[in-house]
Amino acid sequence: MKINWHENPLKTSVVLDEIEKKIFAEKAKIRELKSAAQSAALHLRDKSEKLYDPDRARSYLQHALDENGLKERANDMLVELESGFHCGDCTCVATSCEKCFAEDILEINTLEGLSQHSAHKLDVLYGREDAVGIEEVLGALEVEIAEALGDAREEEHAEAVKVYEWLLRYKTEKLGFRIRPLFS
Repeated sequence: MKINWHENPLKTSVVLDEIEKKIFAEKAKIRELKSAAQSAALHLRDKSEKLYDPDRARSYLQHALDENGLKERANDMLVELESGFHCGDCTCVATSCEKCFAEDILEINTLEGLSQHSAHKLDVLYGREDAVGIEEVLGALEVEIAEALGDAREEEHAEAVKVYEWLLRYKTEKLGFRIRPLFS
């Protein structure tokens, strides 16, 4: 497994060799089957419960046992892992993040320590193109921090500081850059 750290942390990619891809696909299938079994069990617990629905339980299991569906889901996660953006719960978007699911299966986290709101702020600052680099984002955060200090926007200031500090650590630890002082 090779992690390619990107200037935009949300675009960091993880590349697996062929053997690792096969292992990943099997782990993804197991995860899907466990999830389906748990969902089915929820609908079979107690006949007196509102959720009791054997047909629904059966549909969860039938869906999970579709081999083509399992392969497709694993392949989708691999594509996101290797080239996609983090976009979902991890960035305050109301959907699941395939990249996060894939990283969880591999027991890694390329956004470790970054909150959802901080990830959302990075998503906004970087945008979807590669036109903005880490220095521009750090500069924009410095301006935001300075402006928020002058106002009574403590919450905005605190979030900007958290993102700034996280991104500086990322820059030095993952990208190997030297730290420059705040407001240089």
